[in-house]
Amino acid sequence: MLISNSRGSIPRHNDRPFDARATFFASWCKTNGLTKQHLHGLDDRGFLAILGTYIYQVKHGANHHGKSDLASDTIRNYVTSAYRFLEWILGRGINISDPHSTGKVRKLHPFLRAQLEDRRRFQQPTPKKEPYTMDMFLALHRWLTAAPKGHSLFLGKVSCVYDWPRLGIITGFRIGEYGQNDVSRDRPFNRLPFDNDVPAEFRGLPVAMIADDFSFFDPSYTLISHRDLERRSQLDEVTWLEIRWRYDKSAHNYAKLGHSIFCPVGDAISIIRRSQL
Repeated sequence: MLISNSRGSIPRHNDRPFDARATFFASWCKTNGLTKQHLHGLDDRGFLAILGTYIYQVKHGANHHGKSDLASDTIRNYVTSAYRFLEWILGRGINISDPHSTGKVRKLHPFLRAQLEDRRRFQQPTPKKEPYTMDMFLALHRWLTAAPKGHSLFLGKVSCVYDWPRLGIITGFRIGEYGQNDVSRDRPFNRLPFDNDVPAEFRGLPVAMIADDFSFFDPSYTLISHRDLERRSQLDEVTWLEIRWRYDKSAHNYAKLGHSIFCPVGDAISIIRRSQL
């Protein structure tokens, strides 16, 4: 359905589970004797019955993982994929919304929503994953501060690891937007797709941040050239940063954060200096 369209590496990763769940629903229909001919003969009440039964079975282990403890949001994704698959195969829309729901975002029909809310209400919270902790960054900061200074340290992996994840945490961009996290075997880089949704000057470019994506400014918001960046930073005159694609997601856009080791401007200056050596 979606995976065949060239939409870039990150949307493609999002399309894969959608297509997998849609394919799973198609197989479920076949197993239960629901052919395309049968589906074309149903009205919206019939589709509510099908999707309600599907939710019940997905909740009780009829899913990719064979698990009966899937989270409510995961089950909703199964329903969304099934619903979109039905609309695609029928060539028309179907209505599974609450008839009493108002507003731009319509709620699911109570027959479907009740099953999802029951799972959400009683599901056991899973331990939160915390891939980066403050202690990790503080340990890196102490190690880099105590290590002998030189190009080998500044160009080394530890310094790179210290800079990029800190900047990613602050700005919100993902690995797929500044690096190559999943490259196909037949190509050296993931590239932006050649379609009308991508600005002409960016089509076909590798999905990776380049120096021109970083713009630095002084307190009066005057642009600072990369050639003058090191000198101006030593004078504490580099105070603002803009990054193409992603910005600070907090309410204080472009603001320096409180902790001294989480300064997006300093991170970006180190990254640009490293690219110039």
